[in-house]
Formats: sequence, C-alpha cells, structure tokens
Amino acid sequence: MSSPSGMIAFDVVDHERFGRGLKDQLKVFYFAASLGLSRSLILDVNTADLQGTTFQLDDEHLRRYRQWAGDAFFRLSIGLEDPDDLKADLDRALSVL
Repeated sequence: MSSPSGMIAFDVVDHERFGRGLKDQLKVFYFAASLGLSRSLILDVNTADLQGTTFQLDDEHLRRYRQWAGDAFFRLSIGLEDPDDLKADLDRALSVL
C-alpha cells in the first residue's frame, strides 16, 4: 500500500464505560456498520456480543478473537468531512471519558 487508508481500528479495555460514553459524546462521527459512503462512521464491535451473532464463535475462537481485539474494538471509516472537525470531535469526546 503506497498511501494511507481511510479506515482505522483501535481496541479498548473498559468497553462498558468507554464504548457507551464515546457514543454519547461524538457529534461528527455517526455510529453505523456500513462503510458510510462520504460520511465518517464509527463501528463498535463488542467481543462478547459476537457470541450472539450469526458467527456463533465457539469458546476457542472467542478466546483467540479476544486476545487479538481485546474486549471491544472500534473501526473508524473516515469520510469527506473536514479533517480538523473530525480530530476536534474525537479529541472532545475522548477528553470527557
């Protein structure tokens, strides 16, 4: 890959506090599961919730997934909004958590 991507992923330790708090604080990013076309999105993937999905992870796969992703991870899909607005939105949301 010769240039950066518009997709970023990061994990969190305290999903209950951090994940739900982040959803309440972000104003520019929208929570959604698609790639968002031109709009910046954030997807919250709670590892424990994967047990109840169509994936039906068995204990070993869930353990390996949790080892890789932690308790939860977030995927940011960066859209066409002003980069300074996106940075300010994340800075403001993260500063209150």
